[in-house]
Amino acid sequence: MSKLYFWPSTNGIKITILLEELGVTSEIVPLNIRAGEQKNEEFKRINPNQKIPAWYEEGDATTAPLAIFESGAILLYLAEKHGRFLPREGVGRYAVLQWLIWHSAQLSPALSQYQRFRELIPEQIGQAQLDAAIADVKRQYAILDAHFAQHEYLADEYSIADIAVLPWIQPRRQGQQLADYPHLAAWFERVHGRAAVQKAYAHGRSISANEKALADWR
Repeated sequence: MSKLYFWPSTNGIKITILLEELGVTSEIVPLNIRAGEQKNEEFKRINPNQKIPAWYEEGDATTAPLAIFESGAILLYLAEKHGRFLPREGVGRYAVLQWLIWHSAQLSPALSQYQRFRELIPEQIGQAQLDAAIADVKRQYAILDAHFAQHEYLADEYSIADIAVLPWIQPRRQGQQLADYPHLAAWFERVHGRAAVQKAYAHGRSISANEKALADWR
């Protein structure tokens, strides 16, 4: 029995996308992060960082329970377990891993910082700091646009790297226009149009229709 501790935020939705792509069923345990529901001792035993998503599998007579936190780690685990969306070896595997790590180390910090500055505490941020934040957002978008000018996906084929990056592309929240990044826009339309992606977003809206990560990106 597996459980996904979930909220349809940017990091949460990527796991349900992969589950839909894999055709894997798991118990979804919604934790409303806007109400602080993840701040409890039971969830802390599964994820000491007390953030979603988190994955849990019950043990049995021969295996111990398994708890995984951090969205990138969960994507890796599920892809390896089911043998899809991550090559098992070779250059293709490292092409996926490098973009997966880039998304965690570069893309998400840059975009989340700008969103926080813009949405939560703009009155506390100086113009120079805000300008630096938006410049970093533009740099990340430009990296993706340049890559997609030469590649259909982040690696040779659609992978967990694309699944990880997709929910982070929210141009309206990030002060961008996808028309300025035509190759990124084409990739976005291609991936966002997948049936599994549409199902994951629809499920997210059924839990919290007003979650900002689910808003119309146009």
